[in-house]
Amino acid sequence: MSRNQNTDPPQPGEPLPQPGDPGLPPVAPHDPIEPDPSQPEPLPLPPDTTPSPPAPVREPDSPPPMGDPP
Repeated sequence: MSRNQNTDPPQPGEPLPQPGDPGLPPVAPHDPIEPDPSQPEPLPLPPDTTPSPPAPVREPDSPPPMGDPP
């Protein structure tokens, strides 16, 4: 009779059963995730040192610019 792995929890120190390739090493919750040195993490862009000028504000009574649709 085969043993059901879902009914017998693993004992402390026993590696957890891994699905898929049995050749892969077991993964424990405390294992660190090592970054891939061939693909470095992108650096964040610095904030703009010179802010862009504010957009022009049109007064309500002034005529619209020529490029605006009616």
